[in-house]
Parts: sequence; C-alpha cells; structure tokens
Amino acid sequence: MAVARKIKTLLTVNILVFVGIVLFSVYCRIQDRSQELVQIVRSADRRMRSRSAKAGTLLDRESILQRLDHLEDVVYNQLNGGEGLRLNVKLSP
Repeated sequence: MAVARKIKTLLTVNILVFVGIVLFSVYCRIQDRSQELVQIVRSADRRMRSRSAKAGTLLDRESILQRLDHLEDVVYNQLNGGEGLRLNVKLSP
C-alpha cells in the first residue's frame, strides 16, 4: 500500500506541475499579445491625434483669417471715420 500511495502522490505532483507549466505558458502568451495590442492602440491613437491636429490647424487658419478680416474692417472704419463702404477686391494671380 505504501508504494501505491507514493505513486499516487508523485502522479498528483506531476499533474500539478504540468498544469502549472501550461498556465504559465498561457500567461506569457497573453502578456505578449497584450503588449502587441498596447502598441497597436498607441499607434492608432497617434494617427488619430495627428489627423485631428491637421484638422485643427485648418480650423485655426480659418479663424485667424476671419479675425484679420474683421481687424481690417475695424481699422478701415477708424481711419475713414466710419463713412463709406469698403470694397473687397481680391486679385487672382
């Protein structure tokens, strides 16, 4: 009986070690994939930020042009005492 108990104990220990190795292997694979996913998400985030930054610069340019146009109107009105109409003439090249 003592021999059967030793064999049963060794078999149980071997099974537990095998399960531990499998679980550790799965854990390592999950870590590798999660690192890859983090890199993918970061690169996608950078792309989205660069796209939104480009769109933001276009909106900034438009708002600056509108402000300059308004400032031009204010200066024109102050120089001419608010009289008369200003003609917007754009020269095309």
